Amino acid sequence: MSGKELLGGQALIEGVMMKGSQALGYAVYAPHGRLVVERQEYTPWKKKFPFLGWVFLRGFFNLIEMLNLGVKALDFSLRVAMSEESAKQSKYEMPVSLAFSFLLTFGLFIFLPAFFFARLQNVFSNVLLLNLLEGSARILIFIIFLLVVGFSRDMARVFGFHGAEHKTVHAYEAGEKLTVENVQKYSTLHPRCGTSFLLVVFVVSIIVLALFGRTALLSRLLIKLLMLPVVAGLSYELVRLVCRLPKFLTNIILGPGLLLQYLTTRQPDAQMVAAAIAALEAAKGIE
Repeated sequence: MSGKELLGGQALIEGVMMKGSQALGYAVYAPHGRLVVERQEYTPWKKKFPFLGWVFLRGFFNLIEMLNLGVKALDFSLRVAMSEESAKQSKYEMPVSLAFSFLLTFGLFIFLPAFFFARLQNVFSNVLLLNLLEGSARILIFIIFLLVVGFSRDMARVFGFHGAEHKTVHAYEAGEKLTVENVQKYSTLHPRCGTSFLLVVFVVSIIVLALFGRTALLSRLLIKLLMLPVVAGLSYELVRLVCRLPKFLTNIILGPGLLLQYLTTRQPDAQMVAAAIAALEAAKGIE
């Protein structure tokens, strides 16, 4: 992949968003099957504010930036993929859905494991064991959550576009001509996927939170929120380091995260791959 622009993206509703160094590429299917492709010039935060690119700072701010871009991309896909009448009816659904998503995330992945930790303190005294049990509970909750949402037909399509995004990035990094046939040869699993990153975050948080010993529930929640930038920063640097290793070592170390992607990706059809290719072409720097 030497000399190639680093590209990545995310699945949308009926499409894909790709992010390059200079632009974002959107490719979303409208209700009657027309593929709407848009390129938006984009300047990363770290170019506007260089200190955001410093080691250990860049991980957390990159996460915030990607969440911000992701919300905007989802909004774009909603406007394109839905009819005009439905879009008007759903005008206020986006903020409500986001608020619900944040509450669900906090409840499932922060509060519930912390509650579990507080109760286990009455049973176990070893701090590392307590954190291992809490971390294991968080990972189990995450897997169950992915299994449940995967039964939704709409989410299954999103996971298909996710698989198409990964395949297209693989083909681009391999220097292949980006055709549907060429892209379909590649894997739906990719080491830089956000799913793998989340699993690394869960593991790193076990180690970081163990440093704070036994804590009450409210203190535990506060520590988790305050340590989020630290955990995200460490996790980001760890993933960057591992991705620089030979490919077989990267795949071994990030193996659990790659396996988890079987729950968040599906084998895409030709239409999905065509959208991912269009999004990547739109996001690439002008050569």
